[in-house]
Order: sequence, then structure tokens, then C-alpha cells
Amino acid sequence: MGIWLSVTFPVDPELTVAMLIHVVDETPNDSDGAAVAAITARYVVDLRADDTQHESQSLLPRLATVVEALVGDKWWFDRDVLRSRLPD
Repeated sequence: MGIWLSVTFPVDPELTVAMLIHVVDETPNDSDGAAVAAITARYVVDLRADDTQHESQSLLPRLATVVEALVGDKWWFDRDVLRSRLPD
């Protein structure tokens, strides 16, 4: 119920994201629940977070960690070169 309340009402986005991350962590791998929770967290952050909160709460740092764990050193491209070409 707390997750529903934090998504539905204007609760601090940091608290809402923390609750949704718990759903992501506890959802079985063969379920869509983690994806739904993750996109909901992104939606809430886009709506409620101020500029200083937005980057840290957008789940992108967490996604980078997960991708790094999955891919390891088997990237299809030179990611450092690609990162150097991204705009600031």
C-alpha cells in the first residue's frame, strides 16, 4: 500500500524511488514487475524531482552498474570513445 500511496500522491521522489527499487530487487527474473517498477520510478522522477535531484534519482547510475555486471569486458564497441563523443 505504501508504494501505491507514494506513486499516487506527491511524496518526495527519493522516497518513492527507494520503495520502487525494493520492488525491482524483489521481483522474480521471469516477471515484468521490475520493468514496470523501474519505468514508474523514472516517470515519478521526471514529474517531481527538481534539477538537483533528477540525475541522482533517475536510476541511470544503477542501470550503468547492472549493465557493467552483465557485460563485463565484452562490449561490442569502445565505450570510452563513445562516452567522449557524448555532449555534456
